[in-house]
Amino acid sequence: MTQVISKRASGILLHISSVPSPYGIGDLYQARKFVDFLVAAGQKYWQILPLSPTSSIFGNSPYMSFSAFAGNPLYISPEILLRQGLLDDQDLGANFFSNYYVEFEKVNAWKQNILRKAWGRFKALPEKTAFLDFCRKNSSWLNDHALFMALKEKFNNAPWYEWPYELRCANKKSLLLATHELDESINYFRFEQYLFFRQWHELHDHAKKSGVKIIGDLPFYVGGDSVDVWANQNIFELDVKTRMPVAIAGVPPDYFSA
Repeated sequence: MTQVISKRASGILLHISSVPSPYGIGDLYQARKFVDFLVAAGQKYWQILPLSPTSSIFGNSPYMSFSAFAGNPLYISPEILLRQGLLDDQDLGANFFSNYYVEFEKVNAWKQNILRKAWGRFKALPEKTAFLDFCRKNSSWLNDHALFMALKEKFNNAPWYEWPYELRCANKKSLLLATHELDESINYFRFEQYLFFRQWHELHDHAKKSGVKIIGDLPFYVGGDSVDVWANQNIFELDVKTRMPVAIAGVPPDYFSA
């Protein structure tokens, strides 16, 4: 009699932002507890949504992001930063976030505040080898991302196609001047990504050791207001003057589109 070995398994779909947390949004440390829950429940798979940065401009959707490569700094764990000495108990303080849903604007303002504090303490550390190695290994996308975010910050989060013409068209001389002017801000945005990916890999390793496989997800297209389009305009169909897309793919007709 032939023995049939079943490989059937089950799992749960839950985005990291929805993991219970005392800090207003699920993060990469609290997510480890969900991995432990899956193990206890006999589950083998965890499906998540895209981990890319979100914005209130896009309704905080993980399917419309400023970057196809970067991680969302909202998922950086304050508790891990506390243990690393980049934050202290007073920085975390008493929080009054909802226990039922993510208040994105409130969470984003609070998280940006503590990440800036962590950056201030990190800069004072004598040893930064791991950070510099991360920047070097990821330079193919990280440099453009950090400059893009620094420029966005400078222009009050306006979309790149509304920036001054020379920056909108990514003029090399203008970009060199901007890189020099915004050096501090650029390094901060590199630091955000360093923290995110360090914590993400720790979560991924924990899941792997626990026998849980993570199923990822990606949007079909990059966002129009993204570093992916701004830094690679030659591979997109954009209007010569406005730099807006000549055509946009999608699935109309529906209730929202002609």
